Formats: sequence, C-alpha cells, structure tokens
Amino acid sequence: MVGGKNSKECIIFTLTANMDGTIKLKPLVINKSLKLKAFSHKHVKNPNNLGIHWYANPKAWMNGVVWEKFLQKFDVDMICHGRKQFILMVDNAPGHICEHLPLKVTKIVWLSPNTTGRFQPMDAGIIKSFKSQYKKLLLKRI
Repeated sequence: MVGGKNSKECIIFTLTANMDGTIKLKPLVINKSLKLKAFSHKHVKNPNNLGIHWYANPKAWMNGVVWEKFLQKFDVDMICHGRKQFILMVDNAPGHICEHLPLKVTKIVWLSPNTTGRFQPMDAGIIKSFKSQYKKLLLKRI
C-alpha cells in the first residue's frame, strides 16, 4: 500500500458442518468489540440476530471462555438436530482448550499437530469458497 499502513484489524470466523453437509451451524464470529458502529441500525442492534454467534475479546482471538461457550451451544444444537452422539474434530490451536466440560452428546477429538490439512475437511475448499463469497458481497457494497 503506497502512502499508508495496512490495517491490523482482525476478525475470526469459525465454520462448522458435518461431513455430508446436512448440518451447517451458524458461524462463530470473534471481534474486538461487541458493539460496532455497523450494528447501530435499529434492525441490527444485536449481531446475534444476523444468524451468527458473535463474541468479543480485546485481541479478537479464540480463547478458552469463547471456546467453552461455543462447545456448550454446539452440544445443544446437536441435541436439537436429534443426534445421540457426535464427534467434533478440532485442531490443536491454543484457544481450543477445555477441561472437564460436561457435554451430553459431543465427543471432542483433537487432531495431531501438522495433520489439519489432511483431516480437516473445512480446509479442503469450503473456507476458500466462503472467503470468496464474502469478498464478492463486500465489494458489491463498496
């Protein structure tokens, strides 16, 4: 960028779906603030009304508190979808730590380091497609 600095703004999107794509959960979004100016419109006072799970923390990173809330909602969602057992494959990111969280139908399986690309289907094109669609919609609004 000539004559300026690159933005250091960060926003995290977490996409969750089952292997055959029949269950797609609302994206989890983490930002630095719970109340953005974009959410000042009367119809968007609460970002959770946008079909997302919105969280905030000072660094806009996944942390243990957000992760545990997400897992609890995930477990309830799986029960609502009629699941009796569900395995959630998770990479070994530092924010994915939870100990002794009582989940009813969800079992967490942590992937070994450096295996995310092979065993995590979201990395196989779904995230790329999501980013592409997001950028396309964003550019339409500019």
